[in-house]
Amino acid sequence: QKAMIFPNYSTTDETFLSNALRRLLSEKGGKKIVVYGMPLMYESDKIDFELYHALSMRIVLSDFVDETYQDIKDFRRDYFDRYGEIPTDDAIKGYDMMLYMGRNLWKYGRKFQYEIVGEPASFVQSTFQLEKAKAEDSGGNSDPEQFDFFENKHLDIIEFKDSKFVVRP
Repeated sequence: QKAMIFPNYSTTDETFLSNALRRLLSEKGGKKIVVYGMPLMYESDKIDFELYHALSMRIVLSDFVDETYQDIKDFRRDYFDRYGEIPTDDAIKGYDMMLYMGRNLWKYGRKFQYEIVGEPASFVQSTFQLEKAKAEDSGGNSDPEQFDFFENKHLDIIEFKDSKFVVRP
């Protein structure tokens, strides 16, 4: 089994990425290939389900709404009952973000981010793992106490399985 990694992230690479995947599909023969890629592969209109399935694609995303989760189904139903509209994925993400912020503000106060570094927390669909991060242009200082901002470092890897995307365990 071989793995191919496509680190392409920019929408300007979409045509190249689509063509490269189609070429890989036509030349792989009977070999088992797993393709890893960035969110562009998931969001592209040029990449279809045939490629997802045939190339065993796995895509790295910072957040993924898995419609099969009961919590997601319950949230959508409750949201519709309350507001009379179908919630978007952004509504679920926003709900999770507000729960995360609110609970940590309540527990730790206004500087909660310093207290929760490295502690994972999961909600309806989002997982947060806050870490200290440096800007790319911050220089070569290797002191771990010197950082520029906090960043959610949690990533999901999804794969196309049984005609739908699911989060890999």
